[in-house]
Amino acid sequence: MYICNTLKFSDIYGHVSLKKKLVEQVNNNRISHAQLFYGNEGSNSLPMAIAYAQYINCTNKQEFDSCGTCPSCNKYQQYIHPDLHFSFPYIVSKADDIELCDDILPLFRKSLIESPQLTINEWIEIAKIENKTLNIPIKECRNIIKKLSFKPYEAEYKVVIMWLPEFVGKEGNVLLKSIEEPAPNTLFILVTENPTLILPTILSRTQLLKINLYSREEIKDYLITQLSIEESVSNNIALMTNGNIHKAKILSEKIDYSFLSGFKTFLNDCYQGNSTAMFNWAESFSEKGKDDAKHFLNYILELLRYSLIVEHRSISTEVAPEEEKIIVTLSKLLNLKGRETIYKAINQAFFEIDRNGNLKFIIINLSLSLKNNFLRQPKAQSN
Repeated sequence: MYICNTLKFSDIYGHVSLKKKLVEQVNNNRISHAQLFYGNEGSNSLPMAIAYAQYINCTNKQEFDSCGTCPSCNKYQQYIHPDLHFSFPYIVSKADDIELCDDILPLFRKSLIESPQLTINEWIEIAKIENKTLNIPIKECRNIIKKLSFKPYEAEYKVVIMWLPEFVGKEGNVLLKSIEEPAPNTLFILVTENPTLILPTILSRTQLLKINLYSREEIKDYLITQLSIEESVSNNIALMTNGNIHKAKILSEKIDYSFLSGFKTFLNDCYQGNSTAMFNWAESFSEKGKDDAKHFLNYILELLRYSLIVEHRSISTEVAPEEEKIIVTLSKLLNLKGRETIYKAINQAFFEIDRNGNLKFIIINLSLSLKNNFLRQPKAQSN
């Protein structure tokens, strides 16, 4: 499991210009009291917000980063600084004595230490709150107001980081006055994946900071330079993750071979109708396990998506040269009906895998479906 002992700007891959902008805000004393960090899952928006707060309160700031060693940084890195407060979606449980975020804060801190890129699905699993409706209730909002009313205890700024404010209902309007007219040296940072779901009254009172997903080249470079993943595998992962660096890291721990070479073999056997080779390939691939099979199917879906895109624009800067070749081949080979058939066949395979079907038979059935239904049909048909 990934353990993060520090969370400085330098611990967050990429986003160089954004980090520079945040540092300049602090050094030029232009810190907005209410900010909204907006970034899709895997953009590192939550780590960026925490690193920003840590830099603000660092007592030995470096030129472009917090020092990571002063008493303030040490407490921030354990998420126990008395002037750092978190609010997040949770479930009120009388049985477990959970009424406020503070009641489940130790678990949240532990989750952040293990993975600062925490996702909502990971949090649901960690907190064991499946099949329940998460929210940030009125009682928690009032507790935030209470925290904001106090002066900083030992740092220059008191910071409240609200993770996923889209889970606040209309009750969140009680926060408006605290957001609009906060106590001196109080910073309110909201971290969202979807600002359109945030109450407009709250949204209008914050300064929006967009955090982009990573480019495919950035994901590839991160995997190669930071995680020492070989280039062919990095290409596969970068194609599947669509800029989500957290997903890329997770996949890097599960994938250790090139999907492209496997797909070429798979496609060629299906196209030629080589039943013996198809059966042998299915048996060999099934030994890798269900997770790898699902990742492989996702990879095929991404290649199919690009085979449609390549008909309308260049993709040479988005995929590796070898992948572009196979994508162009698919584009020439498949018509719209063929693509729809593939999607249906792959979704059926996903369905059967999730229901613990025999993996070898699932892959064989998929191979036969590709062979019989579309791969050998001229593209001109049903276009």
